[in-house]
Amino acid sequence: MVTYEELFEAAKKQGFGGTFEEFCVAYNTFQQLKPSTEAQVRGMVQQESLADYMDKNLKIAYKKL
Repeated sequence: MVTYEELFEAAKKQGFGGTFEEFCVAYNTFQQLKPSTEAQVRGMVQQESLADYMDKNLKIAYKKL
């Protein structure tokens, strides 16, 4: 199972500029809006699209505040 820390490190390498806490908020928002399996999330890491998804979902989370 992939951990938040592993996903955060992968997202940072892809350009995610937020903190670990912001990543967790973005990832949880993403899973609420579009539940994904571990395989799908690993695919985003391989396709180097994880940071883009997290950036978009962090903006969504901030708009909800």
